[in-house]
Amino acid sequence: MKEIRIDVTRDEGAVSIDMWFKMLDQLFDPSDPFPFPEKELTDMAEETIFEQFVDLNLQKEVDLTLHIPKGSVPAGSENQVAAAVKHHFSFRLKDLAWEKKSSWKEGQVSVQLVVITLSLSLAVFYLYYLMPTPGFFYQIMMGIFVIINWVTIWHTWEYFVYSHRHLWRKYRVYQYITQTNVKINQTG
Repeated sequence: MKEIRIDVTRDEGAVSIDMWFKMLDQLFDPSDPFPFPEKELTDMAEETIFEQFVDLNLQKEVDLTLHIPKGSVPAGSENQVAAAVKHHFSFRLKDLAWEKKSSWKEGQVSVQLVVITLSLSLAVFYLYYLMPTPGFFYQIMMGIFVIINWVTIWHTWEYFVYSHRHLWRKYRVYQYITQTNVKINQTG
């Protein structure tokens, strides 16, 4: 059984996402001592909201309505709760920006390692082919360098094609969520 019920409606370029939370503690971290709008979302709420936005065309207008039980927050403070949702994603954007920067440096190191191992491998292969009858030692070295190159190149390829691209997409989606119209509806 799903803990958060979700309904997505698409209508001529606009998207409306409704989410029903059984209690406010599902939406906001109950151990967070800060008042609204600085309160943090739960990991489950953050991930669920992200999952609803990740496959959307980020050019469309999106309305996000979060339904919470009546009496969860004082009447009239729904705007503060909605602001807390947007604030959470704005705050997380700063973390993601640092992660992107750190990740990019890691990618640069990976490329440098590929160049170094490839250069060493080419030198070993060149020496191997210059020998009239390469010995067992050189054959072992060639095998080791083939494996090292394969692993280094694969790791770098995986980083740029999957990991870094995923981080950029997550950043863009979180940025989009901060600009989304968020409404809180207390239902009975």
